[in-house]
Amino acid sequence: VRPLTGRLGTGGSRPSTGALGGTGRLSTGGFNRSGSFRPGTGRPGTSLSRSGTMTLEEESDNSLHSDAEIEAGEDGVKFFDVKNACGGADEVPELAEGEAALKEALPLAEALDEVALDFVAPLIALFGEGWTRCFYSRNWQCRVAALTHLSAIMAQRLEDVSDAPLAELLDGCMRAVHEGLGDQNVRVYAEACMAVTAIVPSFCGTVDGRLLVAHLAPLLRQLCARMGDSKEVVRTQTTQAMFRLLSPPTGNIVSPVAIAMLILRHLMPSKEEGDSPLASVSKGATGKGAVTGWLCRLSALWQLCKEY
Repeated sequence: VRPLTGRLGTGGSRPSTGALGGTGRLSTGGFNRSGSFRPGTGRPGTSLSRSGTMTLEEESDNSLHSDAEIEAGEDGVKFFDVKNACGGADEVPELAEGEAALKEALPLAEALDEVALDFVAPLIALFGEGWTRCFYSRNWQCRVAALTHLSAIMAQRLEDVSDAPLAELLDGCMRAVHEGLGDQNVRVYAEACMAVTAIVPSFCGTVDGRLLVAHLAPLLRQLCARMGDSKEVVRTQTTQAMFRLLSPPTGNIVSPVAIAMLILRHLMPSKEEGDSPLASVSKGATGKGAVTGWLCRLSALWQLCKEY
């Protein structure tokens, strides 16, 4: 599978420290660029750090635009193999790995705000206060660790859970993945994409298929929207996640036709503008970013038709 992704610059402005991000949590401030996805693995990065600064490339603005950082005269595109471009992206982390990641991140996580305790109470009941502190921390390393831990413990949790709280576990997991997919930080978003393909298959055959589809629908819409992101790495991780969801066991409930319809909706011009994506090139940098997302979605649609 080879979705088309344009090689455009890292547009958008970085939100200042303390600003609300796409999920309602505070945006990340100065953190170490070399922080790891997962300590002790072959993932990019090294170990967690309390110092250093985070570069713009580690954040995503959830937009289609690309500013003046586009290289002059570059109009080419690049193909990625969504099965191999990010080696190990579909691997479920070991339980020990998830526990180690959370343990290392806990000292960096802030205490929960008292006014938010009611909001986060369901997650505390399911995953514990320490996990919830990491998940809502301003440190992106902590949020990555929380998602890693969630992927690692899912198989064990499903073995121990009874039928009664199974729906609550599904709600909590889908909430965490949904918020992770809305994170402004590129590394957190990448881990959320990995969590989607690790967590969702665990519930296949365990819960009613219609209930799982109801939870999957907003996740698929989120992924399809991020296929037009201004950052190449976000577009690649997004397309990888979407195509992995078409593989069994999730492929038994996620239809390629449904994915194709979502992509087609994003290919259509907006009601306000009425212009095609290609016609918007004349509008400058924003238009170029829109065309990049259009090409990525069009290539994914072409691959769906070819493979399915």
